[in-house]
Amino acid sequence: MAHLSYLVNTLIERRYLITFSADNAVYQFDLSREDDDPNYKVFHFGSVVEEMVTNILGCGEKQPTFPQIPKMINYTVKRQPVSFGSNADNVSDDTVYLTDSTETRPGYVRLKFRLGEMDNLPEHLRSQISKYYLHPESSGKCFVGIRCSIWPNEAREWFERDRPVEWPGEHILQLAKEDDCFLLSRHHPQSDFPESEWQWIFPITERRLALEALSEDQKYCFRVFKLLVDFHTRNLPVKLSTTHLKTIMYTTCEIIAFDLWKLNPGGCLLFLLQRLITCLRMGVISNYFIAANNMINHFTTKQLCALRQRLYAVRVFPVPALVMLVDSHNLFGTCFLDRTLADIERFRKHRDLYRSFFECFLVNFSLCYRAHVLSMYFENAKQILEEAYFVKTEKLATNQSEELDFEQFLLDVTGDEFGDLKGLVVYEIDMVCNSSFSHSLRNSTDFVAFKDILESTDCMEYSEVPVPRDVLDSRYKVLMFLETLTSHLTHQRQYQKAAHFVRCAIKKSMEAIQCSNEEREELQTASNHENLFHTQMTLYNCVLLRLYNDLYNIYKSMGQTELMQEYIADYEVVCLASDYTYHYNRVAKIWQKLGNNARAQELRDQAESIKSSKTSYSSNVSRYSSIDDVD
Repeated sequence: MAHLSYLVNTLIERRYLITFSADNAVYQFDLSREDDDPNYKVFHFGSVVEEMVTNILGCGEKQPTFPQIPKMINYTVKRQPVSFGSNADNVSDDTVYLTDSTETRPGYVRLKFRLGEMDNLPEHLRSQISKYYLHPESSGKCFVGIRCSIWPNEAREWFERDRPVEWPGEHILQLAKEDDCFLLSRHHPQSDFPESEWQWIFPITERRLALEALSEDQKYCFRVFKLLVDFHTRNLPVKLSTTHLKTIMYTTCEIIAFDLWKLNPGGCLLFLLQRLITCLRMGVISNYFIAANNMINHFTTKQLCALRQRLYAVRVFPVPALVMLVDSHNLFGTCFLDRTLADIERFRKHRDLYRSFFECFLVNFSLCYRAHVLSMYFENAKQILEEAYFVKTEKLATNQSEELDFEQFLLDVTGDEFGDLKGLVVYEIDMVCNSSFSHSLRNSTDFVAFKDILESTDCMEYSEVPVPRDVLDSRYKVLMFLETLTSHLTHQRQYQKAAHFVRCAIKKSMEAIQCSNEEREELQTASNHENLFHTQMTLYNCVLLRLYNDLYNIYKSMGQTELMQEYIADYEVVCLASDYTYHYNRVAKIWQKLGNNARAQELRDQAESIKSSKTSYSSNVSRYSSIDDVD
C-alpha cells in the first residue's frame, strides 16, 4: 500500500487536477436577463457546483477557461406546500400538491392537484383536467422544481443512520435538518409515467457535504478514483455518473477512519474500487439519502458485467492502471516508475518500509524536488519535501532515535542534491514561499555571504545568499562555484543572469592568471613552484575554455549570438594556447556564425595540421619495440 500511495501522490500531483470553484461555475452561467420573471428563481445544483468534476491537466495541455455548465432548477418564489400522501383529508388549506408514490419507484412520486372547489365542476369538465401535475420536458440541464421545506419520510433514515466514524459529523447533520429539498422534473429511466413523475433530490445538503464535510485529502482521493473509473470505462457503452461515484465515496467516508485518507490514499483508493465492484456485482448502488432507491436497477446484466470486469482489472492491477492514465496525459513523474517497481519486488522480501523509504522513496522525492527547483516551481518543490517528511515521520511511524525537524530535513536534501548551491536554492524557496530556511545558514560559521566572493555590484540580488566557507579556500574553488552557479541558472532558463555570472567568472579567471604570473616571478628559482604554476595555468585555461563556450551557448539560447563578438578574440587566444583541436572547431563555428568564414577556415586548417602532426608522431613511436631502440 505504501508504494501505491507514493505513486498516486507522485504521478497525479494535486496541481495537475483542475477543478473550478463552485462560485465561478455559478457566476459563469447565472447571467440575469431583463425579461426574467421575478416570481421564479434559478438554483444551481449537481457535481459542477459541488466541485466534484475534475479535469487532469497534462504537459502541453491548456487549462480550460470555463467550467462545465451546471444543472439548474427553475422554481417559483411563492411557496407551494406539498403534503405527503394522496389523501386530501386533514391537510392545510394552503396545500397545493399531494404526493402519490403508488406505482412509482422509491425516491420518485407523482403529484396530485388539490382541486378544492373544482371538485364541484361537472363531470365532463373534470375529466378533461389531469389529476396529476404534468411537468414540461426537461431540456439539457434545465429542470423545473418545487422547493419543499420538509424531507420525505423515506429520507429520514439518513439522519439516524449508524456511522462508525461519525462522518459527516453532528454539526453537518443538524444543519441538514434545516435544509430544503426539491421535487425535480425528472422521471426514473424505467418510469411508466414519464410526464408526471418527479424525483426527490437534496442539492443543498449534497453541496454542504462536498464543500464542507469532505477534507482536502478525501477530495483528492475521490478525484483520483473518478479519473481512474472514467478513464478505464471511457469506451464502454454505459457510463457511471458522478452521482454514482459520489454515493460510493460518501458511504465509504462513513466507514474509513478520517486519518487514513491522508496516511494511506492508495489503500483508500483500492477500498473505493472494491466497494464499487461489489455494488456492481450485487446490481445495487443505493441513493445516499434514500437507501431504497437503487440508482442502477435499469442497467442490464450485460452492462453491469462489462463495468465490473473493467474495474476489476483496475483493482487487481492498480499500478499499470494508474500509469496508463498518467501516460495518456504526458504527466511528469513516470521517470520514477522503474525504481519504484523494482523496490516493490525487494520489499516483498525484506518487508522494511524504512529501508524502502531511503532506497526508493527519498531518492525519487529528491529527484522530483530537484526537477521542480530547476523548473522554478519552488512552492511545488517545498510541497514535495513536505510530503517526503510526512512519509518519513508519520506514515512510517518508526522508532528511530533520530530527531529531525522539517527545516533540517529540507537543508539536508538540498545539500545532497545541489551541493555548494544549497544556500542559493534555499534562498530561492524563501523568496517565493515567504519562509526563512536560509536564516540558519546565514548564522552558521560554515557559510559566508555571496558578496564575500564577488563585489557587491556584481552580486545582483544574491549578495546575502549563503555560500560554503570552503569555497574561499582557493581561487580555483571560487571559479568552480561560479561555473556551477551559471549552470544552475541556465537550467532555470535565467539566461541574462547566467550570462552575467559567466562574464564575472571570466573576469575572475583572468585575475587568477595574473596573480599566478606575479607569484611565479617572486618564486622563479624553485622548480617545484614552476610545476605548480604550469598546473595552475592549465586549470585556469581549461576553465576559460569552458566559460567562453558556455557564454556562447547562453547567447545562442537568448537568440543574441552577435553579443559573442566582444569575446570571440579572447576565446581564440585561449584556444590557440591549448592543443585541444575540438576547441579550434568550436571557435571556428562561432566565427562562421558571426560571418567571418575566412577566419573559421583558418582555424579548421590549424586543427587538421595539429591532428596530422600528432598522428605522425604516434606512428613513428609505434615502429620501435621499446624506447631503447630509438637511439
